Amino acid sequence: MYCDSLVIRCLLSDDYPVVTREKNTYDIITGRAVTLKCIIDSSHHEVEVIQWKRENVQIYDGSKYVISGNAMDNLTGDTTLTINNVRTSDIADYSCHVANKDGWGNSDAITLNIHALHLPSISLPTTYNANIGGSISFQCTISSPQHVITAISWTKGSVTLSAGAKYTIANNGLSQNNGVPTITINNIQTSDSGIYNCYGENQDGQTKSLDITLHIKEHIPIVSILPTSVANTIIGGSVTLTCTITSSVHPLTSVSWTKNIAGVSQILSTNILKYTVVTLGLNQNSGSATLLINGLSSSDEANYFCIAENEDGVASASTTLQITAQTTTEITTEETTTLPQTTTATGFRWAFLKDSNLTFEEMKEEMKEYLDELKSNLTVDKKTTTAAIRRKISVRDFRTSAVSRSNEVSIDC
Repeated sequence: MYCDSLVIRCLLSDDYPVVTREKNTYDIITGRAVTLKCIIDSSHHEVEVIQWKRENVQIYDGSKYVISGNAMDNLTGDTTLTINNVRTSDIADYSCHVANKDGWGNSDAITLNIHALHLPSISLPTTYNANIGGSISFQCTISSPQHVITAISWTKGSVTLSAGAKYTIANNGLSQNNGVPTITINNIQTSDSGIYNCYGENQDGQTKSLDITLHIKEHIPIVSILPTSVANTIIGGSVTLTCTITSSVHPLTSVSWTKNIAGVSQILSTNILKYTVVTLGLNQNSGSATLLINGLSSSDEANYFCIAENEDGVASASTTLQITAQTTTEITTEETTTLPQTTTATGFRWAFLKDSNLTFEEMKEEMKEYLDELKSNLTVDKKTTTAAIRRKISVRDFRTSAVSRSNEVSIDC
């Protein structure tokens, strides 16, 4: 009962508190905390008791629930209930109850809806190596099937990175369910080494990537080849390419030669008939590598790379090999008839033996008598650089076309 002394009358009514819920429903993600709130109006009597209930069962302060507010012993105010570490088992109807000396006032039910957390997922490589003065790009793959991606960011340590001369950022995937954002670090210096992270965010929250470690390769080998172009090498001849290597901080772990034609590389190794590769300086801080190419032909025209490696990385230098067509040696008779050198019987004999299974030394032994006879019957005129054959030479003809006709062929000079 409330009596108004000014009008000297008593109003026969109960003046219990009016309790109003702030929201009808709260949506919360599992694992998080939520705070429910009620507004209290107890205009004529101070608030004496405040309670929160779950399905009409009183809730008490503790680690799971925290009750607070400013309405106690006042005429107006509010009360809150915080539920920590929300789980699906917390789904229920909640209500707040307030009493003054006239009685209790109760709120309508407050509904708590809980749904699973659907944060973005991020995958990426975690280790990168880069050289001083170069550039490198990090790429992360973000997937967010339930909610679109609302934000993407990059950090180095605790500093958020922004696009500019140093960093080129392409945040591909915003407002989509999938994205592949990239960041490029330009003009790399030693200060750029460290830990980087990619972040993806949607309405449920933010995901931080695994740490990306950038290691700066400051001490890769220094490789040089001089000259950078080798010309006037003759078909059938040989050439030696040489490179020098310095690796002042880390010892050399690998040295090799490659041949590159039209972008296709071939690793070269010692082959008695074609290549001889010699490398010096492995496990040391300086070295060299030589490449001897025998029996030059037009197919040997290419870019040749000397490649050196240490624990910081790989370096290379290249040279270009150009082949010159072979000049023809002429054999001149008294009638000045000119024959290519490869048409001599000695040449046929050599061509025949090349297709046999003889070793190189055995082939030389088989050719010895032919070579000796040829040398004894040739003189070289240094002035005209022609060879004059003094007398008739008879040798066996091993050509297939000659077998049916004769065992010998004569060359008249």
